[in-house]
Amino acid sequence: MVTGTASDFTLLRFGGVPPGLYYSGWDANPVGSSTSVTGIHHPQGSHKRISFGATNSNCAPELPGPCANFSGVTWSQGVTEAGSSGSGIWTGAPDNPTLVGTLSGGESACNNQSGSDDYGRFSVTYPNISGFLSGTSCVTSISPTSQSFSAAGGTGTLTVTAPAACNWTASSTAAFLTVTSGASGTGDGTINFSVTANTDLLRSGSIVAGTRVFTANQEGGGVCAATQSVLARQSMGRYQLQIVLWVKVRMWMLTASAAQRASGFRS
Repeated sequence: MVTGTASDFTLLRFGGVPPGLYYSGWDANPVGSSTSVTGIHHPQGSHKRISFGATNSNCAPELPGPCANFSGVTWSQGVTEAGSSGSGIWTGAPDNPTLVGTLSGGESACNNQSGSDDYGRFSVTYPNISGFLSGTSCVTSISPTSQSFSAAGGTGTLTVTAPAACNWTASSTAAFLTVTSGASGTGDGTINFSVTANTDLLRSGSIVAGTRVFTANQEGGGVCAATQSVLARQSMGRYQLQIVLWVKVRMWMLTASAAQRASGFRS
């Protein structure tokens, strides 16, 4: 339904309710350092594990969003493992726990029990999904629903259509995409936004108003930009020029994966 890199989240909607569910509450207030948390996860789809620990102020350089959008966690009992990403952490009493974060990645493992993990803060995610969770969104439409930008970035304007008594807010799911004006309104309105320059891989982010989503797609920049290479080959006694578009995505991804393995960061 909506996804974002600012706190590394994706909201899905099931077509039906699976059996045996336990419904969890959530807490959209920020969680401070040294807060006791409990993590529940199913690494690689395996049987359920539980871990106990506390939040910290650590910040891994590989995070997809700003450090302020994530909580570090160190475990005193248990660990997380490869395939645990996306699982949650909870605070509160055992009979009334509330979700406060979702796992993005980290260094915790069976052979690194002191490693720190990084959880996207639910307080950052919530403004982008509140309309879906409450089911009370009154925004009729947002236009356009998508726009493409070059690596240089740029600005844009969205038109919100809503009934006269409809109060709404707009939020961004990505750090490079900023709502510059029109972050809230009543009835029809306008949202202005900006896209920062990109020196990395192609990327996308969204602006959410109620349950209506606009997506900004941006080309890669710097060494990740698409470049033109002129090749010559001989054919039937003549040279023919061919223009080849070469996107350096695969090369970068392999380099990033090797760097992450070297640093021990697991996503």
